[in-house]
Amino acid sequence: SEGEGSFADLETDIAGSEVKLAKDYVQGEDETNITITEDKVIDADGHTITATKGIFNIPNGTTLTFKNAIVSSSHGPTYSNYWYDLYNKGTLIVNNVTFKYNSPDRTYGGEIWTGVNSTLTVTDSVFDGEHTVRSQIYADGLNYNINIDKCTFKNNLAHLRAGAIFTSFAKVTITDSIFSGNKIVNSDKKGYGGAIWMNKG
Repeated sequence: SEGEGSFADLETDIAGSEVKLAKDYVQGEDETNITITEDKVIDADGHTITATKGIFNIPNGTTLTFKNAIVSSSHGPTYSNYWYDLYNKGTLIVNNVTFKYNSPDRTYGGEIWTGVNSTLTVTDSVFDGEHTVRSQIYADGLNYNINIDKCTFKNNLAHLRAGAIFTSFAKVTITDSIFSGNKIVNSDKKGYGGAIWMNKG
């Protein structure tokens, strides 16, 4: 049904292997991200998900396809209390998602975190206006694959490692994508990549 739901509603509404959302969702103060426990396709059908403590957690061995969404988020104020909207240890496929930063303040998290033995594919998506300590896409660990195609990264600011993408020990493929206005704003970290920082990839 149309209207606005909580994350408790979202968890209920994504039951099943293929779902299409019918409303916007706003994360409540006491709500956090939702763990995906089975392979799943979530079609947001153009709706907006607003969060401050992450949206989906994808464990090892699980595949999530997330598409046709608008994500409006901020990510936590301190190093000990930060979130990524999509926290991936399995296989994550993102298609036609617009990520918009909704806080005037710097935060510590970002949009997508991907870890050891994971696979991340992002297509036809936009990452707009992040202001964080870390990157929009932050890849941490060993033995993972990242594929980015037809995406736009614009006006993303970071204080440590790249405004758009940080990777370490990864196989990364980027095609037909636009990077504009992404930069490091900490003068002591100018060598860490305005848009992209890759370590031993």
